[in-house]
Amino acid sequence: MGEESCCAAEQKDDCCRKEKVRTMLKVFLDVFFIFPLILLVVTIILIRNSVKKLRNYQECTGTIIRFFKTTSPVRVDIHHRYGISPVIAYQVHGKSYEFIGNYYSSWMKVDQEIQVMYHAEDPTQVTVKKGLYVAPLVTGGLTLAFTSAFFVLMLLGSKGILVV
Repeated sequence: MGEESCCAAEQKDDCCRKEKVRTMLKVFLDVFFIFPLILLVVTIILIRNSVKKLRNYQECTGTIIRFFKTTSPVRVDIHHRYGISPVIAYQVHGKSYEFIGNYYSSWMKVDQEIQVMYHAEDPTQVTVKKGLYVAPLVTGGLTLAFTSAFFVLMLLGSKGILVV
């Protein structure tokens, strides 16, 4: 009788362990389902804003006149300890403007020409043209990666490979 109760206790422990693993797997799958949905919404908003700017903004050529470095020490990449943004000068109908760019890349240099887009009714609303594409590409790529992983996990689960 003592041996039977020991087996029953081992089966209970095994069952509890399997239930914990199933619960963790469900949470993991939920994350791989919810996170891509959030990223998809963000990507759609970013694409919509970029398309809106492409329709309502005019394109012109600006010149990088210097670089602006933030005072707060933030690791931007392996080379820069501070946030760096280009200061870009551009002209609209003969009037000169300057703005701190919303996009930075290591290939940017002082006196380099760069395409900017400004709002037709308010030339002070301006953005670096290349910056329009970066955020939607990043969030879209992450959405695709997480969605692919979710479907692979679901497929493995339906084939019984992930069943614990």
